[in-house]
Amino acid sequence: MFCIASLTRCTTDNSEIKTSSKTEIEINSSALASDYREKAVAQFYRSEYDSSLFNLNISLKIFERDSSDVGIASIFNIIGAVQGSKGNNEQSLEYYLKSLKIYENLDDSANSANLYNNIGEFYRHQDDTEIALDYYEKAILIKERLAVKNPTNKVYQKSLSNTLNNIGIILAGTDKKEEALNYYFQSLEIKRRLEDDKGVSSSYTNIGNIYRRQDAFKEALEYYLLSLSIDRKIDDMEGIGIDLLNIGIVHMQEENFSIALNNFEKSVYIAKQIGNVKLLRETYSNIANIYETMGDIPTAYIYFKLYTEMKDTLLNKESIDKIAEMQTKYESVKKQKEIVILRTENQIKTEQSRRSQITLLGVGAILIIVIIFSLMLFSRFQVTKRQKKIIEEQKKLVDEKNKDITASIRYAERIQRANLPSKAEIDSLPFEIFVLFKPKAVVSGDFYWLAKKKGKIFLAASDCTGHGVPGALMCQTIIPHLNQTVNEKNIFNPSLILNEVRKGVINSLKLEGSEDEDDEQQKDGMDCVLMMFNIKNKILEWAAAYNPLYLFRDDELYLEVKGDKQPVGYADALDDFTNHSIDLKSGDCIYAFSDGYTDQFGGPRNKKFMPKRFKQLLLDIHHKTMEEQKKILDTTIVRWMDGVEQIDDILVMGIRIK
Repeated sequence: MFCIASLTRCTTDNSEIKTSSKTEIEINSSALASDYREKAVAQFYRSEYDSSLFNLNISLKIFERDSSDVGIASIFNIIGAVQGSKGNNEQSLEYYLKSLKIYENLDDSANSANLYNNIGEFYRHQDDTEIALDYYEKAILIKERLAVKNPTNKVYQKSLSNTLNNIGIILAGTDKKEEALNYYFQSLEIKRRLEDDKGVSSSYTNIGNIYRRQDAFKEALEYYLLSLSIDRKIDDMEGIGIDLLNIGIVHMQEENFSIALNNFEKSVYIAKQIGNVKLLRETYSNIANIYETMGDIPTAYIYFKLYTEMKDTLLNKESIDKIAEMQTKYESVKKQKEIVILRTENQIKTEQSRRSQITLLGVGAILIIVIIFSLMLFSRFQVTKRQKKIIEEQKKLVDEKNKDITASIRYAERIQRANLPSKAEIDSLPFEIFVLFKPKAVVSGDFYWLAKKKGKIFLAASDCTGHGVPGALMCQTIIPHLNQTVNEKNIFNPSLILNEVRKGVINSLKLEGSEDEDDEQQKDGMDCVLMMFNIKNKILEWAAAYNPLYLFRDDELYLEVKGDKQPVGYADALDDFTNHSIDLKSGDCIYAFSDGYTDQFGGPRNKKFMPKRFKQLLLDIHHKTMEEQKKILDTTIVRWMDGVEQIDDILVMGIRIK
């Protein structure tokens, strides 16, 4: 089968195009150069590439005559984008590097960040994702800083959105599909806020690609159609062509071949009109794929040859092998037709030379050989057919089992989520709060808990033994004990609550005195920070098992109290938990968390994040809003991992007293 390909909507940063050197225009020639540049940008967005290049060259000559470095750099950047859309990759990179060199010499960090993004995009198209991510990281470090400092600046916000989108594209090509979706939705949120129709359309396309790769065809088609609606509204021909290609791929994968071909043919027409080689190449590939699936080898071969002719470089080994394979199939079909003709001619000759005994003997011998050979082929075909049927039945059984297991785990996730506080409940609390919750698997061994009773608010950040399904089962065992202790037994003292929950856990799991059980089972339970807020009196009481509690006050780490060195579960020495108390002040920031964040491996040397680095990060960001803190914590740990597998569930809870 041919490779099923779709086009991703990348976002090239030309944010500076509409702002560069505007304040420096002092003479008519510079104003004229800027007018040509603006016209070229509009043509670029309409996919009128040759016209765009013509006007860009006029603008460049004027800027060069006037020695305007800023103007020259902006033109180089736009030429790089146009050449990239035309499929001229070497020229695209050449102009991007020229532009970057000028901006770096000018110490222009904003436009340098845009060029980092565009060069990263170039390397992504070369499948060199490591270098691409390096450039994206350079870009986003600058862009996040500019966006935070200038929240109302649309250029900076759009530029940040572009790079978030492009990182999503990189991750979409790995097994980190959910992380990719996270980046796409962050980018989409900014684009919607900016009313950036073209950007919103691109995000819809990329989100649709993720759902399609997860076989969620209904959701994929929904986002592709949303993208098509916008692209038609803004008359983006390239976007319309990509949308039609992607819609066709969904129908192809659902085996709606006639609908798929109809969309592909429209995409080919648009690609030829605007001269988009990449779009034309990918559409030809998918048309060839359909015809091969339908058994029409000659037509498939024609379209695959058209696909290979669109390539910018020499055919790689895979393409050569594919052409050879298609050539063989094509020749086979052709030869079968020749055999039919030859047999007809032989029959005529046999009738004419019936009197010749030698001819009769020869024909007889040939017939015998053909019969024997046909019987052998038929026998082999029957064996292969039986083997294929057995394999298909086994695969179907395995797929059904996997589907059942996945469905069960997804259902378990819904049950677990139902036992966690809802967003509405969290938002209704009389203080600012965020919860960063990142399970290692679908279900989690970490959980957060909320209860309200008699004017008091109870919050817990808990880490049960294990993660995934075992950890989630432990959560479901412990949460009812917490609810019962507070809501039914009316125990409000945090240390007494943990003492009572520990008794319930030991009884439920039959741990105490169980000498036949192995050591691992004896360790079942949870680490926890349990807080009780008396909002009226501004008092915080808490008790903790292993995990610490941090309190920041007046821009410093005012309080760090480690938890008791015993779990909420069975231990060799069962001491009462320690109850702590402190008077709260407005502006106090309190943090409770599991060990998943600090124990995560990553960074340049693949080391743990460690508590020291975590405390410094909280010190740096605790004055920001809770939502900003959550975003920074999430982004920081994702960058820290940088492809390293998440080793444990992650839970961080932050609270600011009003």
